[in-house]
Amino acid sequence: SKLADTCSTGRYAIVVIGFLSTFGGGRTPVLNLAGHCDPGVVGGGCTRLSVDIKSCQTQGVKVLLSIGGGSGNYSLSSASDAKSVATYLWDNFLGGTNSTSSSRPLGDAVLDGIDFDIQIGSASHYDDLAKNLKSSSGSILLAAAPQCPFPDAFLGAALATELFDYVWVQFYNNPGCQYQDNGDVSNLEVTWKNWTEFLSKTPASVLLGLPASPDAAASGYIDPKAFVSHVLPVVKGSAKYGGIMLWNRYYDNTNNYSAKLLSNNIIAGTSGLSGLCVIALIVVMWYKRCYGMIPCYKWPRNSPRLESFLQKQGTLHPKGYAYSEVKRMTKSFAHKLGQGGYGAVYKGNMPDGREIAVKMLKGTEGDSEEFMNEVASISRTSHVNIVTLVGYCLQGSKRALLYEYMPNGSLERYTFGNSSTEGEDTLSWDKLFDIVIGIARGLEYLHTGCNTPIVHFDIKPHNILLDQDFCPKISDFGLAKLGRQKESRISIAGARGTIGYIAPEVFSRNYGPVGSKADVYSYGMVVLEMVGARKKIDVSTDDSSSKYFPQWLYENLDQFCGHTNSEISSSSSSDNMEVLVRKMIIVGLWCIQSKPADRPSMGEVLEMLESNAADLQLPPKAFWTGY
Repeated sequence: SKLADTCSTGRYAIVVIGFLSTFGGGRTPVLNLAGHCDPGVVGGGCTRLSVDIKSCQTQGVKVLLSIGGGSGNYSLSSASDAKSVATYLWDNFLGGTNSTSSSRPLGDAVLDGIDFDIQIGSASHYDDLAKNLKSSSGSILLAAAPQCPFPDAFLGAALATELFDYVWVQFYNNPGCQYQDNGDVSNLEVTWKNWTEFLSKTPASVLLGLPASPDAAASGYIDPKAFVSHVLPVVKGSAKYGGIMLWNRYYDNTNNYSAKLLSNNIIAGTSGLSGLCVIALIVVMWYKRCYGMIPCYKWPRNSPRLESFLQKQGTLHPKGYAYSEVKRMTKSFAHKLGQGGYGAVYKGNMPDGREIAVKMLKGTEGDSEEFMNEVASISRTSHVNIVTLVGYCLQGSKRALLYEYMPNGSLERYTFGNSSTEGEDTLSWDKLFDIVIGIARGLEYLHTGCNTPIVHFDIKPHNILLDQDFCPKISDFGLAKLGRQKESRISIAGARGTIGYIAPEVFSRNYGPVGSKADVYSYGMVVLEMVGARKKIDVSTDDSSSKYFPQWLYENLDQFCGHTNSEISSSSSSDNMEVLVRKMIIVGLWCIQSKPADRPSMGEVLEMLESNAADLQLPPKAFWTGY
């Protein structure tokens, strides 16, 4: 439904449009409305929303713009940078000097405020941004959307300014602090008390952030009856209770969640906030998690079904481009970034100036399975450690995938045999550890963070891309398989992946069922390869014997870590570096256990990496050496 129709329901006090996903640090601001309209279109695009925004405001509904989100490219480098971003927001979305300019992305409508949904990058200077926005006009509404784990890693300093009017805490996709399916409300109660006490001396109303349907989030949905009987008594006792924030309008429309709650007169709290705060229909899916279900299709080869599949997904897939547009964006494919078995990758620029990498697929007569897998899988993801698919081309035999550009290339550049000499292509141990953590977070998200779990099946250094800050992003979903929730095994035809990284069960079912643990095995091999690369050792052998490198590491862990310690310069913390290296090796060895059941999940991998190294034990000596 239209934004104006959403406001006309009478259910919502506030509607939030998202996201301004790129800003700060000298970047050109980018408004990403997930395909509902294109802010870059001259003379139209999203400016038509101004009529809807004014309609909402006429009906007493406040309209805010959300900045940040779970993916994008944003941060604030200094107090001066925060001031510049505040000026941009004031002039282009609020009541600043450009309030009547046709260049405003959403037309001449003046929004009521800004929502801070900061989930990636640095936590610095968002307090400065809040101060600058409020100094522009005291009537600007400021809102924040922290995750429920207290305190929030990104918004703590900003909230301490006491300048925020609303704080909607997201009690979903965070099992440690949300409502449990068995009716246990204790974690939510403790966390709610932490948040309301922290904000008790501020003017902010605190709202409970919930998914509007079971399909809206991986976890945290509360049935309306359970909300009334279990949750409402816990939250309504606080004077700070301001109501409920729902993710999102699409799911609320399909599940009628707000209508069910309003029929019981339970929305408004003692703060006087009437109605419901909801994240608007403008963002159907591009948020912290990948929402929406993808059926588990077996893609037929050489069939004309891709167009119909994409059409059925509506606005939930990236924008399609004509081949002529792709050619123009790449300047006739002038700058080649690389070549692989799939085809070639070229550098290009979107019409709004954003740099992109264009993967032109070869040998794709008909609707290639890999192309369909890639679009189906990656278009439903939104995570800082998953590469963003910004568009695709499907015209005759031409198939292209348009990705955000990664200036530091792939992790393969920093692995053994690929320019791994000391110099600009050598990464420090702490940087390597950050990359190991990032890949693990991306894989955990694919395996458990989506309503439809995704198994990648081709994790290797070549498919790990690095942005300007060396933040890793998993790419190349051509071999991915979409599973079902709570499904431990996946049916596949033949082996998939790259020799050296393929789990043994993919070759032989005698080792166990094929599932997400296949990615865990590949991840372990990547981690051990990173260790060997930093030490200039081929992972297939050590530098002085013919032993299988993981086996050599297993038998000589203390020797290896001690040698690493002795090489670290006095300017670094040698003890800390030894801890990081030890963690990487032990985790890598656990991940490459022969049987899937003996390997940790990616969630357990993260726990191991974030734990005390002294608590980590070596696994049983059971490596598969069948390559």
